[in-house]
Amino acid sequence: MNTKFVILGCGSSVGVPRIDGHWGRCDKNNKKNIRTRCAAAIIKGSNVILIDTSPDIKTQLIRNKIKNISSVIFTHKHADQTNGLFELRPFFWKYKKKINIYGDLDTIKYLKKNAKLSF
Repeated sequence: MNTKFVILGCGSSVGVPRIDGHWGRCDKNNKKNIRTRCAAAIIKGSNVILIDTSPDIKTQLIRNKIKNISSVIFTHKHADQTNGLFELRPFFWKYKKKINIYGDLDTIKYLKKNAKLSF
């Protein structure tokens, strides 16, 4: 069984273009410059480990046909890595199983306090 590493998004914390239409130095005529915020997935069979939950995670998962999440690893507590967390609720509803969450102590404390997580 092969393992795949999928880059779901590679843009800055505000994506490209920004919400105000600013492209920075990116060429807006190159479709590769339309970049969602950072997230990735490691996929092996039905096991999917998500790395960060960007605010764009719903679009990223649908675009890549990812229909299950086994675990999430948070790299840090910034909003561009954590604000998509609640988009994962349908996976809990569908499978009636908590999703494992991992991160450093500071990030986990932040998520427990601000996202009202119970794990």
